[in-house]
Amino acid sequence: MVAFLRLRKDKNMQTRNDKGEPLLACDFTVMDTEQRRRYGALRRRLSKDLHEARELEHSYAFRHSSEAEMLIAMAEYITLELLCCPFCQEWVCRRNPAVRKPLAQVGVMTSAGGVPILVPEIVLLYKAHDLTEKYEADFRSALPDLTPSRRAWLLGALDETGPNHLWARRLPG
Repeated sequence: MVAFLRLRKDKNMQTRNDKGEPLLACDFTVMDTEQRRRYGALRRRLSKDLHEARELEHSYAFRHSSEAEMLIAMAEYITLELLCCPFCQEWVCRRNPAVRKPLAQVGVMTSAGGVPILVPEIVLLYKAHDLTEKYEADFRSALPDLTPSRRAWLLGALDETGPNHLWARRLPG
């Protein structure tokens, strides 16, 4: 899985103050003690799983494995990152950078057990490119609960990443 973080940055934006200190900096004081502890643990876990990190023109790309456990960790990490790093803006799909979603909307829904999960339309987008029986069953199971806006986003993302996808004609309505 590749996660892209896009920064609010233009070519004329200063990145350091008069003392040479970075202007883009996290403010960990917005997190409580438990959130900071959890953030550190997640950061260590994601660092161990990091396969690639690239600086792009207006963002950074991080590639991790795509096991469910790692997706959950990434979702929780993104949620905490949004608290302390207001300059992080959006998630960008690795398959097609035109497919984007504000990080605040990618983030996390919470399961009945309190476990953070990625929003279903993004999970389905990743599953759509490897049509196994299980992923088809997951799609059928999630479909009735997708709101019209989630369906519309997934339909647009499928059209961008794989036109004429089998699921596309089942999404409208």
